[in-house]
Amino acid sequence: MSYRELYCTRNTGFLNSETPYEKAEFIVLGVPLDMTTSYMPGARFGPDSIRRASLNIESFDYETGVDVRKIKLTDIGDIDVDYSSLELTLDKITKVVSEILRDSKKPLILGGEHTLTLSVCRAIKPKMMICFDAHLDLREEYAGAVISHASFMRKVVEERVAEKILFIGTRAVSQEEVKFIKNTREHSFITAKEVYKSEPSSIIKFIGDTVSTYPEVYISIDMDVLEPFLTPAVGNPEPGGLTYNFVSDVIENLDTTIIGADVTEVTPLYNIDLTSIYAAKLLFKVVSYTSGFKPRKRK
Repeated sequence: MSYRELYCTRNTGFLNSETPYEKAEFIVLGVPLDMTTSYMPGARFGPDSIRRASLNIESFDYETGVDVRKIKLTDIGDIDVDYSSLELTLDKITKVVSEILRDSKKPLILGGEHTLTLSVCRAIKPKMMICFDAHLDLREEYAGAVISHASFMRKVVEERVAEKILFIGTRAVSQEEVKFIKNTREHSFITAKEVYKSEPSSIIKFIGDTVSTYPEVYISIDMDVLEPFLTPAVGNPEPGGLTYNFVSDVIENLDTTIIGADVTEVTPLYNIDLTSIYAAKLLFKVVSYTSGFKPRKRK
């Protein structure tokens, strides 16, 4: 029996895709993790909310000419979260994602709190990782927990399961986190204010040039990276966020292979799936630009 059969429960699939697992290029995995949330709970309902959104928005990307519904994609359901043990749940995620990679497929993870990205990185061990997030999540511990939604990236760095991390959209940090990241040579961040004060195209080019030296990149999207009036249903909304178009443009101009992605921190209890629609659209964008389409270079 495979780990996906042992640890996952099937439900309504992302895009309602009927592609058999063996023939799929992309594997959607839901992770309804909601154990260390400190402000607005409800991330456990994120995966199904994103799935509902995927069924009710246009799947054709006019910029790439790609219809996501025609891509070989299958949804294997949700990880069975063990609410008695965060580490046990993280281990399940790592095993399932490792199996997906061994089968030469690309994981697309629906969250769930952002802590899940630690377990995904343990499986993928990306050389380059882009993390769209209002926060750095680099605290040594938070509310007494060494591993939580506010400290999991510290473990990613300390365990060296991601060689280089570029945070984009940062605007809510602690002094501890700023000091920590400035003492590392491998990791850096671009604040949301830097994006607004500069010409967006120059920032996008800088990101593209930084990532292009790596053959592969993993993308992690915390939905609080966007402006709260766009995506209010997140665990920790933070004013001064990015726009959907900017994040989309960054993805479009990556001249490297996207090996997987996650979208996290959707808490649909607090609005009528608006945040989920943005989450689904960003996943559509990732899939469109990972399916072989090469964008025109900006001048």
